[in-house]
Amino acid sequence: MRTSYYKAGDFNLTCDWCGLKIKASTARKTWDGYYVCPEHWEPRQPLDFLKGIKDDQSVPFSRPQADHPIPLKTTTYTVLTTDTTVYADATLSPFTISLPASPASYETHYIGKVDATSNAVTISGTGFSKILTSPNSGINVQYQNGQWVITSVLPSEG
Repeated sequence: MRTSYYKAGDFNLTCDWCGLKIKASTARKTWDGYYVCPEHWEPRQPLDFLKGIKDDQSVPFSRPQADHPIPLKTTTYTVLTTDTTVYADATLSPFTISLPASPASYETHYIGKVDATSNAVTISGTGFSKILTSPNSGINVQYQNGQWVITSVLPSEG
C-alpha cells in the first residue's frame, strides 16, 4: 500500500514495531503506548489483570535471635545431646541440671550459672556430680570412657 500521498487531516507515521511508514489514521495504539500498524496490533493479555490471592506467611509472633542462649527460668532441666551451652538462672531457687544418660563419646557441654545469688546449681550425670555456687560461674563437661568429667572451669568456680 502506498503511503506517500496527501490526505487532508492525516499524516505519515512509522510503525514502532516493524518500522514501516503508515498513515496515522490506520495506526493503532497498544496498551503500553506504542503506535503500530494494524498487522502488529494485539490486545493486552487478559492474565495481566488477574490478581493473586493474598497468602500471608508471617508468623503470629516472633522474637529476635539472641546472641547467646537465654537463661532458663525453671528449677530443673535435662540437657539434650543437641545442647552445647546451658545457662542456669538460680535467682529464685536452687537449680538442678541432669546430663544425658546415653551420650555420644566425647560429647561436650558448657553449663553456666548466670545469677549473682548464692543459690546452688547442681549438675549430675553418670558417675558425676558437681555443685556451682559462685555467681556467674561455669564448667565444661565431657563424656569420656563411660563417665562425665570436667574439662575446664570458669575462673570464679573452684
